[in-house]
Amino acid sequence: MPRFFLALLATMSPFAAFGEIRSVGLVVTDAQGGFVPDVRAEEVQVVENGEPRELASFAKDERALAVVLVLDTSTGAARVFRGQAYDAVKGFLARLPAGSACTLWATGDHPRRIGVLEGEKKIAQGFSSDGPNALLDTLAEAAESLGRESGRRRALVAVSGAGAGHTSFSPSDVSSRVRRQGARVLGLMYREGGDGGAGSLSGLAVPRDVANLTIVGPADHERILSGLAQGTGGRFESVPTVMGVGRILESLAAELGGQYRVRFDASSAKGPKRIDVRLARPGVHSRVTVDAP
Repeated sequence: MPRFFLALLATMSPFAAFGEIRSVGLVVTDAQGGFVPDVRAEEVQVVENGEPRELASFAKDERALAVVLVLDTSTGAARVFRGQAYDAVKGFLARLPAGSACTLWATGDHPRRIGVLEGEKKIAQGFSSDGPNALLDTLAEAAESLGRESGRRRALVAVSGAGAGHTSFSPSDVSSRVRRQGARVLGLMYREGGDGGAGSLSGLAVPRDVANLTIVGPADHERILSGLAQGTGGRFESVPTVMGVGRILESLAAELGGQYRVRFDASSAKGPKRIDVRLARPGVHSRVTVDAP
């Protein structure tokens, strides 16, 4: 039986628990990356720490999708991406499933919630003020706003350039704050936009300034984004220039087009839980994702 799975640890994932019915999301795609809509319950097996678990229910996840789109609007990113941002975001919105709600957040200087995306005006507002890249703080605050989207499945999509930035949290704090919200994270970095990324903070002789902000570089941003994508069953992509952003964003939106909800009887045993979902269907790919409570 073909096996496709992503293992998630209880200590890292919001859906793991002991001795009760729990759920995970399951994304199943064909060779072209399209959602496979006809998977049946009898093709699915849930395995916890190597032991099969009883399947409580399996169905398409019909809940509406709540998306937060985090755009790097720092000084360096604005210089290279501002002119292409509208078309890239427009293509992303066009590929989201019907009924989705997408809210834009900007990272320049400090986290800013711009509002529900309606067109070019909101994107322009995102780039209205620049500065260093507060990407990590924005990820934490944007994810917490998603946590209030009761009854919806959730996704956080982040697009960042290669500039440095600052954060008032530790990297581990950012990761834990995001993971608690039950949102799948999809990240995209382009290898441009480094100039001016940390603004005046880049000349500091120590890693913190008087405001107690930690300086972080593009490698830190990539590590956090890729780790969050892996830990939530999401996806991380890296492209050399902004020319590839639009295509990847459309691909990420298409991936959010559909998923299944798998509910199972979790073990009452204590300790870390490794959850695998095995799918008895050749020629497809599947990935376990977090499921919003």
